[in-house]
Amino acid sequence: MLSTQPRSQLPLYGLQVFECSARHLSFTLAADELCVSQGAVSKQIAQLEARLGHLLFVREGLARMGEGLSALQTLPHEQAISIKVPSCASRWLLRRLQAF
Repeated sequence: MLSTQPRSQLPLYGLQVFECSARHLSFTLAADELCVSQGAVSKQIAQLEARLGHLLFVREGLARMGEGLSALQTLPHEQAISIKVPSCASRWLLRRLQAF
C-alpha cells in the first residue's frame, strides 16, 4: 500500500509533470515536452502517487507485451509479425531480436 503524506506538501513540479503526462497520455511525450528523460517523468509520478496514496496511471505495458508473446506462440512460424513498443523497450528488444 502506498504511504500518505499531507496533501498540502504536494510538489508543484510533480503536479506539472502529472498534468503534462495526463494530457499526452504518455510519459515519453511528456518527457519530450519537459526536456527530461522518460525515467525522470516516471520518478516524479511515482513520488506524487506515494504522497497522494493513490495510483494515478495504469501501467500495463509489460502485461500487454506478455499477452502478445502468448499470442505469438499460436502463430505459424512463417507468418510475419509487427511489434510496437516504447523507445526504451525497443532499444532493449532490438539487441535481442537476432537471437530470437
